[in-house]
Amino acid sequence: MAIDSLASMGVPKPTSNNEWALYRLPDELVIPTGTRIQKHGYGCRFKNEQVYVDFDFGELGEINGFDCWRLNDFCRDNLKTKYGFDSQKDLERAFEDACLANELVYSGYILWYDHTNYGQNSEA
Repeated sequence: MAIDSLASMGVPKPTSNNEWALYRLPDELVIPTGTRIQKHGYGCRFKNEQVYVDFDFGELGEINGFDCWRLNDFCRDNLKTKYGFDSQKDLERAFEDACLANELVYSGYILWYDHTNYGQNSEA
């Protein structure tokens, strides 16, 4: 959804996080569906009444990287009801456990990837 929204506005998918950081966009865009898009550093934020997604592009333009802060931010008010975590602490503990079990691969800079698709360029 996110990448398709950018493409529909003529914004190319970057081949790296550095390319994205140098790409010039207005501070905030609103696409016809009402979704607000805000570019920041290596990433962007998509927000409407149903969706809130914030992600950074990876070193090779990947969009399937995440960190614990972004997971918590994404889950927000649905932490318990939709995702089964009693608290932010529980989410953090599960994230740490996944790291220790080598289920997540660290990129070397901020982002983590599911070990089963590390290096793939999945859609957001």
